[in-house]
Amino acid sequence: MSLYNFCLTIRAARKTTDKSNRKLTADRIAQLDAIGFDWDKYGTAEETVAPLSLATTIGRLLHCRPGTSMTVHSRKCEFEADEFSSNLGMSRELQSGLCKIHLENLGAMCPDPWYSAYHYSHPPLVERLSAMMRYDKTMIQKTKKTL
Repeated sequence: MSLYNFCLTIRAARKTTDKSNRKLTADRIAQLDAIGFDWDKYGTAEETVAPLSLATTIGRLLHCRPGTSMTVHSRKCEFEADEFSSNLGMSRELQSGLCKIHLENLGAMCPDPWYSAYHYSHPPLVERLSAMMRYDKTMIQKTKKTL
């Protein structure tokens, strides 16, 4: 069904008096009113589609923000888990396991930083390994200072 036909169907559903088989609720009517849906107009497809396509575009932009923040939070948690394993002295085992998993999954060794920051919920392997090596180095330095 095209968007134009969808709009015609919605307009017809609002005008019907039979409420038993109607899928057009008061909330849905309010949402369509909020984006400027014209109930009485049987105009061209462009006039009908423009407000709905604008609303769809705005919805996609608003959806991208929570998704990105969840990705950033997930990556932060992964680094914290890696640091925790380093503090327990299990960094080498984790590094070995991550390399094995990475080889089995055929993951990209060095993906584009912008792409991976936006799409990957886990940091790339190279970033994780270098972070764990830094954690190990700081643990060794702390141990030397205490001795």
